[in-house]
Amino acid sequence: MGTEVSNLVEKMFDAFAMTSGTSYVFMCDIKKNYSKWSLKAVEYFGLPGEYMEDAGGIWEERMHPEDRVIHHKQIEEAFSGKRDSVDAEYRVMDKEGNYVVCTCKGKVIRDDAGEPAYFAGTIWNHGVIDNIDPATNLYNQYEFFHALELLKGKKQPIAIMVLGIKRFSEINEIYGYTLGNKVLRELAKKFMSILKDESWVYRLDGTRYGIICNVRDDKSLREMYQSLQNMARHEITLQGEKVTVDLCGGAVVTENYGLDVHDIYAKAKYGLDASKNEKHGELVIVHDDGNISVNNKENIEILNEIRNCVANQCEGFYLCYQPFVSSISEKLLGMEVLLRWKKEPYGNVPPDRFIPWLERDACFFDLGNWILEEAFKEGKKILTRYPDFVININLSYAQLERSEFRKCLVELLEKTAFPARNLCLELTERCRLLDLTFLRNEIIFLKSYGIKVVLDDFGTGFSSLNLLRELPIDGIKIDRGFVSDITTNCKNQSIVKAVTTCAKELDLNVCVEGIEDEDMKNFMGNFNSSSYQGYYYSRPVGMDEFKQLSFY
Repeated sequence: MGTEVSNLVEKMFDAFAMTSGTSYVFMCDIKKNYSKWSLKAVEYFGLPGEYMEDAGGIWEERMHPEDRVIHHKQIEEAFSGKRDSVDAEYRVMDKEGNYVVCTCKGKVIRDDAGEPAYFAGTIWNHGVIDNIDPATNLYNQYEFFHALELLKGKKQPIAIMVLGIKRFSEINEIYGYTLGNKVLRELAKKFMSILKDESWVYRLDGTRYGIICNVRDDKSLREMYQSLQNMARHEITLQGEKVTVDLCGGAVVTENYGLDVHDIYAKAKYGLDASKNEKHGELVIVHDDGNISVNNKENIEILNEIRNCVANQCEGFYLCYQPFVSSISEKLLGMEVLLRWKKEPYGNVPPDRFIPWLERDACFFDLGNWILEEAFKEGKKILTRYPDFVININLSYAQLERSEFRKCLVELLEKTAFPARNLCLELTERCRLLDLTFLRNEIIFLKSYGIKVVLDDFGTGFSSLNLLRELPIDGIKIDRGFVSDITTNCKNQSIVKAVTTCAKELDLNVCVEGIEDEDMKNFMGNFNSSSYQGYYYSRPVGMDEFKQLSFY
């Protein structure tokens, strides 16, 4: 009879495992410390096998270090009888080295003596792409873009609103990661309750929500936003405690059906950024006749031409390279990859004229992939002479926020056979606008492949010492603005000294940009820096000229 029951349990387990969709079932014999897990979980997370000894320990090893304590506490409380079940949300590393969010719900089954005998349950993998976001039960960004395509096809006016949460990382720090996700769920419920049938709400990347609005005039959009903002500030309560959530928002109203849906979204994100960083959370609305990212006819023409060039295999774009050298030996360490664009009748367009708003445009993702591939091809040629040579490439907000960026980067490294250990990605200023938790997880993923990550232009814009503490970076680049008058400006001397000393204590590399002459180089010897970059060594040049440099 026992064998029959055992076989029946096995068959039931397999049936549940096969029909569980994007979730996994598990069952553990506590006394024998022996478990059976869904084959799908074994394959996805790279577990030793369906049958495992000490599965709990193996699973916790794959868990994000910040989440292990809460998970372990719940398991201990369930086994000791302090709680009836386990309901935990945490991050787990899959076999590719990516962290995905999982929810585990489990139950302890006790024997006749009241001792814990079995632990069984289900794990939901929120990292598996589906059309429903499991954290909020909203349709996800794929459905959002699909809905926009349908509206375009019907030639219907489009009004979308993109909402973000200001300082969400602080909510995670104060209340914990699990409660932070519950805030996202509660917001989703409240949004749906307020908007009812007026609009459709979607969960986008990170902590953003997308709304396709039925109303399209400014007054109605602002009233809608105000009601959502007031709710977020005053009506979110979790576990008996009030949580104040500050929203920021950007909106787009358009009847230009020739626009790509990603371009429409890019405009809304631009408004979102302006709301967050310039307008103190006020809704910023962008219309067809008021693209706030460009200010005159010529800039609009250039933007349109650049979009066409990107679509035409990045026509007119080319790369230049600027070396950086050891601050001690002045030997060549690597080069920074810099983007340039030349197209008639505009000629060579200065990068500071087009890159700031190009980074906000959806087309930059494709351009960014082109930059990576071209740089890998050129950089690989140098590695035969300098095996430890490093190429630094700027990583933009438009790349890092896209869910497919990880996959594209890894595929380009494999396609070009460029070693990941020779790559360093520089986070531009706008990358630091991303949610801190999201940014940290992206850096962890990059470093798992051996890729180095540094903060570019440190000391300007949104830089803060908190980033040095919170992000697992390899180094910083001190902005040239602090160096241009370093020999005479006492304030800049103090700032550079403080930053370089702090970086040394944190075991971070420091690259000083803007070294223009020998006096400046010699003066910088008073500070703890690792490398120098600037016109004293070379201006940005093409690859042929780079190989003719005296120290190459």
